[in-house]
Order: sequence, then structure tokens, then C-alpha cells
Amino acid sequence: MSNQYDYNRRFDELTKGIDTTFKNILEPFIYGNISDYLKKSGTNIDILDVGCGCGYLTASIAKKFTEARVEGIDISESAIVCAKFHFDLKFTQQDVADYPESKKIDIVVYNMVLHNLRELEQTIWKTSIILKRKGIVLITIPHPVFWLSDKISRGKITLEEPFNYNSEKFYNIPFQIKNGLQHQTELTYYHRRLETYINTFSKYLKLVSFEEVDFNNGYPTMLRIVLEN
Repeated sequence: MSNQYDYNRRFDELTKGIDTTFKNILEPFIYGNISDYLKKSGTNIDILDVGCGCGYLTASIAKKFTEARVEGIDISESAIVCAKFHFDLKFTQQDVADYPESKKIDIVVYNMVLHNLRELEQTIWKTSIILKRKGIVLITIPHPVFWLSDKISRGKITLEEPFNYNSEKFYNIPFQIKNGLQHQTELTYYHRRLETYINTFSKYLKLVSFEEVDFNNGYPTMLRIVLEN
């Protein structure tokens, strides 16, 4: 299996509306919170999309909220190449850990990103540094209790050893959304206990809201979280 993620294929999934979880669960959460923030804070806000991938969400935010300055960063060179090819926006190959501390951001977006990152605490600490006072962080992640176990039970993922929720561990997992295009790659997934996420968030930022969502299988498979500086 190739290690090169196909960002153009992901772009096709998003533009064609194939990813219904993104369309119905993740995107409305991000749009709604940005809209609420603008009502309170006014125009000319700065939004940073971390782990922007093909740039689809970054561009959608910029199109919908023209009163905001929007940029996307990603550590993947091929992601940034894809984003720049499709959209005329500011995209930079960069780790958020290297983002200039002098640049202050109103809204930082981590859409299905934090579970792919090894350094969770460093990432949240740096986010608190670049976030303006009363700025917010919008986070979506797979539910650490149910998401992986659901994939295993339905035969979507096979692990070499039984899944243990208490064991915080790194996995390489095949990526394919429901009814989506087959991606010939594996993505990094750092399984962490729910309390690890909550304690890390709360150490540096204020927890504003916490939602368990996407109950199609009788239990939540996604989390939507808002933090504030």
C-alpha cells in the first residue's frame, strides 16, 4: 500500500458531497461557530485552518465568510500543492509548532486532525500562544471510545492485537469513508483516552462546549469541541 495520500482524490470526495459526515456533521459545526464568533467580534478576523489538506474547507470558509482573513497550513507538501492548485488562497507547508508567535489568530480550526498528530500537548500549548484573547479553537475528532472499536467490529479495520481502550497507542489505519473512493494509503491514528484529550485541552484553554455526535450506529462516533483562550 502506498504511503502517498491522494489529496486530489480527497478533493473530489468533498466537492461531490460524497463525504456525508463532513457535510452533515463537521462542516455545519465549523460554520455555525464561526458565524457566532463574527456576530460577537465583528469583521476582519483571522482564521487558521491547521491540517488543511486539499484546502477544500479553508476555501469554503473563505468563500462563506468574506469578512475574514483565512489561511491554511499542513505539514504535507503534496497537500499544499493540491490546495494551491485548486484555490487562490494563502497555503503554507508548515507545522503549527513553527507558526510565528507574533501572528495572533481569532479562530483556529482542527478538523479531523488532532488524532493524526503525535504531539498533542505541544500542539495545544502552541495554539494557546497564537490565539487572541477570547479567540476560539474548533475541534472535530473521532470519538476515542467508540470510533475505532466500531471500525473493528464492522470489519473495516483489522488490528494485529485486540483493541484496548486503556492503552494509548499509535496505529496505521486504511482511510476510506462510507461510500467513498478507495485511498491507497494508510493514515496515522494516535489512540488516546478521552480524559487525555480533555485534560490537555483544559490545561491551556477553557473548555466551552463538548458534543458527542453521529449516532447512526447507536453510539457516538465523533466529537465536536469548542475551546476559548
